[in-house]
Amino acid sequence: MKASLMRAKGVIDCIEAPAPELRPGLVQVRTSCASLCGSDLHHLYTPVGPQHGPALPGAPGHEAVGVVVESDGNGFRSGQRVLTVPDVGHAACFAETQVLDPAFLLPLPDGVAPEKLMLAQPLGTVVYGLKHLMPAELPETAVVLGQGSIGLFFTALLKRAGVGRVVASDLEPVRRALARQFGADHVVDGGEAALLEIVGDLTGGRGAPLVIEAAGADRSRRLALRAAAMRGMVGFFGLPTSATMDAFPVEQLFRKKLTLRSIYGTQVEPGLASFREALDLVATGAIDVAPLLTHRFPIERIGDAFAAARERRDGILKATIVFD
Repeated sequence: MKASLMRAKGVIDCIEAPAPELRPGLVQVRTSCASLCGSDLHHLYTPVGPQHGPALPGAPGHEAVGVVVESDGNGFRSGQRVLTVPDVGHAACFAETQVLDPAFLLPLPDGVAPEKLMLAQPLGTVVYGLKHLMPAELPETAVVLGQGSIGLFFTALLKRAGVGRVVASDLEPVRRALARQFGADHVVDGGEAALLEIVGDLTGGRGAPLVIEAAGADRSRRLALRAAAMRGMVGFFGLPTSATMDAFPVEQLFRKKLTLRSIYGTQVEPGLASFREALDLVATGAIDVAPLLTHRFPIERIGDAFAAARERRDGILKATIVFD
């Protein structure tokens, strides 16, 4: 089978590898399409966590749609379309064939393009994140730092939840334009002064009760604390680009009595509930994911896909890897 292989930091290409064999209790899936996540870029270019041995063929992909080839009698049937949502230890979606625990699979509805349904994976993580980040009292103002696919999904879901004013921030003009399309009331260019000024104007200088950092950069994590209101909620959702943070504003965290949360682990939620909610949002068109599907690459060009996504070439948002 064709599959990605991370050979070293910053080096990934396509290889021929043996297809994984079906084992008792598991499901063999032929991958139709997969997409690059921002966390995939972190894994390849800025690995900050422990690296346990050589990379699996197909790693670090974890957003994909495929077709069941064979199943060991666990509720899935041959020919069934599925969303694959493996955890990090089993992530190998950049491969023509995957073998997964059925706990990481969801059946797909008919009549919706597989590339759209594939984005229920990242959307599901945002659904899950808001379950843990949304204050008990609906905030009048919320800030989302970073408007890649994750930030855009946060923007859209906050508006759907009834937040009065959503402020979105990003350095890229294309992403700022999409932020308005996804429901942002105010959009700024990522500069610290501009963001703090508009948040201050909207809140009478108090700051936002909810701030979500969806970029993973140290700079935006520091800015998140500055934009937050007294006793506000700050969510760190973007995978960090470094293992430590220089000049982290602990004093502001302390003085403002902020609640700071990092969110991870949608794949272990009972029944994959958030991914199911996301599939419904995509399938019904409640959230239009089509604008995110900007670039397609065959698996043979996996290295080009990573480079384009890292460099944000030509307005790229989601790079789709195709196998057929």
